[in-house]
Amino acid sequence: TVKTLLFHGRLSLSEICKISELHPKSVKEALVVLIQHHFVLFSTTYDGLCELTYYEATWKEILNLLRYGKEILIKKAGEILKYIHYYGKVKVHNLYNVFCPSKNKNSKTYISIQSTITKMLQQKYLRVVLPHQIKPEYDLQNQLKNEELEKLRFYGMGEAKRDKEALKNMQKRLQILKDEEMDPKLGLVKKDINSTERKFKKQKKTDELTYIVDEKAILRVNHEKFVNIYRNADLLHLVENRIGKVTAQVYQHILEQLEIQSNNCCEEADTIATISILETLPNDIDLSKTFITVLNNETQSIENVSKKENVSLNNYYSEKISDSTMIDINEFSNNFFENDINRIEDLNYRERLRHIIQHLEALSKDSYAFLLKVETKHFGKWKVDYKQMSHLLQELQYEEVIEHRFGYVATRLLRIIREKGKVDEKQA
Repeated sequence: TVKTLLFHGRLSLSEICKISELHPKSVKEALVVLIQHHFVLFSTTYDGLCELTYYEATWKEILNLLRYGKEILIKKAGEILKYIHYYGKVKVHNLYNVFCPSKNKNSKTYISIQSTITKMLQQKYLRVVLPHQIKPEYDLQNQLKNEELEKLRFYGMGEAKRDKEALKNMQKRLQILKDEEMDPKLGLVKKDINSTERKFKKQKKTDELTYIVDEKAILRVNHEKFVNIYRNADLLHLVENRIGKVTAQVYQHILEQLEIQSNNCCEEADTIATISILETLPNDIDLSKTFITVLNNETQSIENVSKKENVSLNNYYSEKISDSTMIDINEFSNNFFENDINRIEDLNYRERLRHIIQHLEALSKDSYAFLLKVETKHFGKWKVDYKQMSHLLQELQYEEVIEHRFGYVATRLLRIIREKGKVDEKQA
C-alpha cells in the first residue's frame, strides 16, 4: 500500500486496490495502521451526494522512522517512548493503564509516570496530535478557504474581492492553528495543589511544577526532535575538529540554550546574547585553553589595575589581538551595570568575557559560519542558521561518499562544480 502511494501519489481506496492488486479488506487494514503511525494522511471530498476519500503518503515521517526509529531514553522514559513509538498514537489515559495498573493517582508509580510524560512533552520528545494534522496541508487550505467563501457568500461582494478576503481569513486561521501547535502548554493542564504545596509554589515559581499532562491528550513521538539531536551532535564533532574542544563545548552550550528558549517559546528564541551565554556557561569550562595571548609586560599584573578606570581589558595585552576581541565595560547597559557592578569589576569575570568573545568570533568567522552575529550592541547577539547547517552537513556527507568511491580528485571536481554552478567539460 505504501509503495503504491509513494510511486503514484494521491489515490482513492479503489485506485489503490486496482494498482496494487490487493483485496480491499487488506488495504483498509493497512491504511488504518499507516494512519495510526502518521505515515498516511487522508482527506474526504464531497461531490454532490458522492463522498470520496483520498490517501497520501508522508515520506518524511517514513524516512524519520527508518533513520531514527530506535530512539531509547533512560529507564522509564525509554519504555514509555518505545510503547508510543510502537502504537503510533496513544492516549495518555491508556499509558497510565499500561504502566500504572493500580490507577491510584497518589501512588509513587503514578506520579513518576505522570512526571516523565510531562517532561518529555515539555522538552518536545513527544507532541500532541491535533485533528487538522491528519489532513494534507493542501486539502486543509482548500477546506478553510471554502468555509470562508461560504461565510462571505451573502455579503454582496464582488468575486475578486470575496476571493481576496477569503484568502486573507484562511491565512489567519492557518496561523492560529500553527500557534496552537507551538503553544508550550499544549497537552498540559494545571495541577491541583493543596494549601501546603501552594505555599511552596509561591517560593518556587516554575511552570514545570504547576502543569501536568492532560489525560485526554493523544501523543506521538516527535521524530524531528531526534533529527535535531543527531544534527547537533554532528555539528559539535565538526567544530571540535576544525577549531578545538573548548570551542565545541561553548557551541554545545549555545545549542542547548537555544533549544531551551525554543521549548519555552521565548521572544527572540532563535538568538542569544553574549552576556547570557557567559552567565549560564558552566564554570568548569576553561575558556583560556584554546587561544594563546601574550602579555605586553610579563611582570605587570592585571590585579594592579584600578577598578575605577573604564578602559578596555585589551590594553593589558599585545596589540596583535584583533579589534573584535576588544572589551570595554562602557558597552554594558546602565541597568546591567547597576545590578552587576561587583561582577563587572571582577577581573576574572571580565577575563572570561574576553575569552568567550574570542570563541564566538572564531565560530562566526569560520568559513562554515557556525554562528551568525545579528547585533553588535552589548557585545553582540548570535544565532545559528539551522537550515544552512543542515545543508552543510549534507554536502560534507556527499563529499565523504564520493571520495570513498571515486577518490579525492572527484571530490575536488564536485566542489568546483558546486561553487561555479555550471562548468564546461574542458574547464573541469
